[in-house]
Amino acid sequence: MSFRVIILVVVILLPAVSFSQKNEIDSLESLVRSVPSDTTKVWLLNKLVNALREKDNTKALGFAREAKDLAELLTYRKGLANALENLGWIYYRNGDFSKSLDISTQALKLCEELGERASIARCLINIAAIHFEQKQFEQAILYFRKSYALGKAMGDSRVMARSMNNVAYAFIKLGQLDSAFIIAQNGLALSTTSRDPYMIAFVHRCLGDIYLARNKIDEALFHFKASYELSLKHENRFVNSSVLHRIANVNYRLGNYDKAIEQLTENIETASTYGFKDELERSYKLISEVYYKKNDILKAYQFQTRYIALHDSLYNQRNSEQIALMQTRFESEMKQAQIELLTKDAALKAEDIKRKQVWIYFYVGCLSLLIILAFVLFYNNRHNSLAKLALEEKNNEIQEHTHQLRNLNTTKDKLFSIIGHDLRSPVASLKALLEIVNTTGLSQEEFVEISKVLKRNRDSVYDDLDNLLLWAQTQLKGIKAN
Repeated sequence: MSFRVIILVVVILLPAVSFSQKNEIDSLESLVRSVPSDTTKVWLLNKLVNALREKDNTKALGFAREAKDLAELLTYRKGLANALENLGWIYYRNGDFSKSLDISTQALKLCEELGERASIARCLINIAAIHFEQKQFEQAILYFRKSYALGKAMGDSRVMARSMNNVAYAFIKLGQLDSAFIIAQNGLALSTTSRDPYMIAFVHRCLGDIYLARNKIDEALFHFKASYELSLKHENRFVNSSVLHRIANVNYRLGNYDKAIEQLTENIETASTYGFKDELERSYKLISEVYYKKNDILKAYQFQTRYIALHDSLYNQRNSEQIALMQTRFESEMKQAQIELLTKDAALKAEDIKRKQVWIYFYVGCLSLLIILAFVLFYNNRHNSLAKLALEEKNNEIQEHTHQLRNLNTTKDKLFSIIGHDLRSPVASLKALLEIVNTTGLSQEEFVEISKVLKRNRDSVYDDLDNLLLWAQTQLKGIKAN
């Protein structure tokens, strides 16, 4: 079994073998130090940051930066997306909203390219939280609902619970307590199903805020204490600090000043240690008021002085953050506008190229048809020319044969005329002599004389017939007579 596989098995079994989250974090830190600098280390660093980011922001920030740098070096896009998402949340917790928005936007884009829906949902929550801190509650609710829809599509109850609980918190800030209460109740059920101690503590805090706004002190204190115990058990420093301030506020309202001072003193130490400046500011202000109620003017003045100094510092920081955030949004919107403009320009160019290609295909098709037509016409013309030549040759031959036949007919007519003339005379003489013989008696001398004439006529006819036969043979056999 490879070293990487062993590491993965150990990490998967950590919840089963660890006695607490602290043991899990210690085990992860030990593994991170021992593994080589590859994608497995990036994965382990991101898991460690995810476990640390609600407990120790400073420590989580160092590991998150290490994960980001290593992922960039290895071109490990998935690990980089998770590192950026963690960094966005840590900067949000530290109050650096402009940097958080910039990094969370980068993470969201990368997660969308990779199709990592769970990471997309977490990035949407980061961006929504920034809008929340800027008191843009409607915009925050819109982003939280988008992340909830993604969680529902994935069947991820943890994402659904986190999104729904934040929507409830936003409705509290809007003063819509009935809506906030219904949503918080659903969020508590989802958080319990997902077994997420952070979300369960968070939603108890929301319910406590709702009951406190309705002046139901006992119910508010019940939920605040439930939240405090969970956050303390699971070492969730931020929820622990925020809910401890609320418990102290309830005790202040009930007149339990000493208990409120004790809780606020603890909270001041926690907020100072982990850099929760907003909670520190609130605690300074409230403890100053408590001491004033106790007529301890000196301590009230001391904490009021600290509150004013921190408030002024945070006021300037918030103004700077507001300007930086506006600048970041402006740059983001400008980049988006440029991207949209470039996209439209590319689409127009592609359409123009496509149109030109259509015309090119049309012209090539027409040219091909013209070439085919020209070839067909050339072939037909050549074929017709050859046929015409052949026809002319046949016509010439027919004319020649016609001329020959005419000559032959003329020769025949002349021949028959000559034969008729040459045969008629001897035959006529013979006929006349025979009539004389038949009608009159002839003497011996006359008969001898007539016999000579008959013999001469007979020889003439015989010669004519012999010549006629010879001529016929020359015509049939092609004998040429000289």
